Amino acid sequence: MAQISLQKLEADLASLTDNFANLVRSARIADESDEAKRPSERRVPGDMMEVLAEKVVAGGQSLLRTVAELKRRALLADAAAANSAVAERSERYSSAAGATNAALRTLRDEVASTVQELEEHYYSSKHRRPLEPDGRGGSDSALTELYKTALDVPQA
Repeated sequence: MAQISLQKLEADLASLTDNFANLVRSARIADESDEAKRPSERRVPGDMMEVLAEKVVAGGQSLLRTVAELKRRALLADAAAANSAVAERSERYSSAAGATNAALRTLRDEVASTVQELEEHYYSSKHRRPLEPDGRGGSDSALTELYKTALDVPQA
């Protein structure tokens, strides 16, 4: 497939150079003898130059399309570079996830020790509320439940 595109590229380039060479050959400088001719006779070479110029433009457009197609194929065919970029990003994100998990574990441990210290301070405080008449700890049970919830962070 690439060989066909390269052959088309060479053919388009050859056509473009041939049409440009013909356009240059057909261009001529007007001299005094041309002024004596009728305008209709002078118009024929101008029409031929317009046709050759249109062929040069069409050849250039075809060449640009072929080059764009070759570039697109080169980008799509570079799978090795794309795979290595994906692997590099994956490794970078994995290491970032590991660092984040470690930071979260450290934070969880610090919060757990701080909550435990606060509980000890609360239970030893003279401002502690007495037990409810039904035997429940009232706010103590809520604090214990909150403490358990805080420690229920899933392990990574």
